[in-house]
Amino acid sequence: MLNRRKIVTNSDLDAIVSAVLLKKVEPVGAVQFVPLEDIKNGSFTPTAEDIVVNMPFLSGCRLWFDHHASNSCPEKFEGRYDPDAPSAARVIYNYYSNRGRQDCFEGLEELLAETDRVDSAGFTLGDIETPRGAVLLSFIINSDPLQKHTVASNQLMISLLDSGEVDNVIEHPAFVTKIQKFNRQMEDSKQLLSEKLEQENGLLVIDFRNLNKRESELCSNKFLPFVIYPEAHTLLRIKRLNEEKIRMNLGFNMFLSDDKCPCHYGHLLARFDGGGHRRAAGCAVREEEFQRDLQTIKKEILS
Repeated sequence: MLNRRKIVTNSDLDAIVSAVLLKKVEPVGAVQFVPLEDIKNGSFTPTAEDIVVNMPFLSGCRLWFDHHASNSCPEKFEGRYDPDAPSAARVIYNYYSNRGRQDCFEGLEELLAETDRVDSAGFTLGDIETPRGAVLLSFIINSDPLQKHTVASNQLMISLLDSGEVDNVIEHPAFVTKIQKFNRQMEDSKQLLSEKLEQENGLLVIDFRNLNKRESELCSNKFLPFVIYPEAHTLLRIKRLNEEKIRMNLGFNMFLSDDKCPCHYGHLLARFDGGGHRRAAGCAVREEEFQRDLQTIKKEILS
């Protein structure tokens, strides 16, 4: 009898759809959502049955699937790493399809294609102002796995997406109220972002440490700033991670051509023990080093 395996991942649409796919082909018994910082600082130790997804490689795990350009694997591993893939879910799909198990994913093709689009920020203006389908789901997923109800909400979404039907989530009572609240707050979010965003030569900066809980919620959409300021090329989001560290996230304006992106953000933030993709990345720095590192990052982007 096979041991039950555990998926270890983060909290976003790519992670959730990856779990949906893996449950079709592996004897998955649980999904654990882990903060990236716990992976980075070594406080999370995998078991020999863990499947690590959409996260940096963890020595000792059974399988690893990832696509972040800033990650790498220092040793031989089972699974697949493809920095050219648009999503970790696509990496998983390709891995098992190449092993003759494509039929296991029947009915999930559209969900997978939308996950590719979301994770590579292939949005239209309409996707941001009036999101629907998988795009809408990506906006209502709580990215912090430590916050109340995040795990239960993610687990429910995984089970509802088993058939690939996004409407099963959108129409479920557990998510209807959340979606209605998201849509109702759109105009308030635009107004508040207009007030809170700082601009400097195409760089937008918002510091969530200066916002109250409601303001943070209204400013949480990381794509809406580019609807308000379409000429800006980069958004820098600053948040307190814990008592010792501050998190910074960079995102490029998906409505601009790639040649407008100042540098590879994943490679830039890898210098600060972070990482990600060319157009989106994050890092966590110690508070006493924050101002110095912030100025270095801004200088690199604005030079």
